[in-house]
Formats: sequence, structure tokens, C-alpha cells
Amino acid sequence: MRKNISDQVLPAMKQPITASFGVAELGAEETAPSLLKRVDQALYYSKEHGRNRVSSADPWKKT
Repeated sequence: MRKNISDQVLPAMKQPITASFGVAELGAEETAPSLLKRVDQALYYSKEHGRNRVSSADPWKKT
């Protein structure tokens, strides 16, 4: 998806379109809120470290 988005050419845009993603695998006993928090952290990592990339969340650990 990221590559397909960045390959699009829109004449009205002065800069290329990019997309950043965060991904995570749901832990065995993980809750939806904790999964979304990890995905959000991975997304912001992508944005802060160059954009136009996919970053994986740290593995879930039961505490």
C-alpha cells in the first residue's frame, strides 16, 4: 500500500504523497486498547524517523 500511494502522481500536489504505517500482532491475552496503543506508537515512530515507511510495534508482554 505504501509503495502504491507513493507511486501516484497528482499534478495539483507540489510534493509527492507518502504514507506511514504502524503494525502490531495481537498478543494472546492482550486487550484492544493496549494493541491500539502499540500500533499508534509504531506509527509515530515511522513519522519521526523519515516518514513513508512501515514500523513494527514492540512485541506485547504481559505484565
